[in-house]
Amino acid sequence: GAAVEQQLEGLRAQLAAVVAERDRLASQLAEAEGRLRSEAAEADQLASQLRGQVTSGEGEVSSQRGRISVNLLDKILFPSGSAALSPGGKQVLNRVGKVLKEIRNKQIIVGGHTDDVATRPEMFPTNWELSALRAVNVVRYLQESVRVDARRLTAAGYSQFHPISKNRARNRRIEILLL
Repeated sequence: GAAVEQQLEGLRAQLAAVVAERDRLASQLAEAEGRLRSEAAEADQLASQLRGQVTSGEGEVSSQRGRISVNLLDKILFPSGSAALSPGGKQVLNRVGKVLKEIRNKQIIVGGHTDDVATRPEMFPTNWELSALRAVNVVRYLQESVRVDARRLTAAGYSQFHPISKNRARNRRIEILLL
C-alpha cells in the first residue's frame, strides 16, 4: 500500500525532473543550432563580400566551417624576391581591407608563404625571414593605411612548410585567415 504509493510518487517526481531537464537541453540545443546557422550565414556573406574584392588573377577566397581564407598570389603583392608591397599589391589590400575593417568578431591572421627555392642570402638568410617580413608588411599596411583594428591582426611566417600545391607559384602567397 502506502510504501508502494510513496515509491510511485517519488518516481513521478524523478520523471518530472528528467522531462524538465530534457526540455531545457532541447531548448539549449535549438538555441545553439540557431547561432551556428546564423554564424554560417554570416561567414558565407563575408566570404562573398571578399570574393567581390579579389579577381581570379589575384587569388581566391574559400570558406569552410566558418573559417574564411583569402589567398593572394605573391606576384600581385610583391616584386620578385622582395618583401616591399607593390603599388598593385596596395590596391588589392585596399579592396580586401575595406571588408576586413568592418569585421568585429574575428581574428585576422596574415600568413606569409614561400616556395622551396632558396632566397638570395644577402637579402634574406632563408625563406623564414622573407615569409615573415612579407606578412608583417601586409599587417602594417592593413593597420596603418586601411585602418584595420590592430588588436585583431597577427602576422605569421610559414616559409615553405605549408604548401598547397605542386605548383611553386601557388605556394608563394599571402594567406589571410579569419577565425
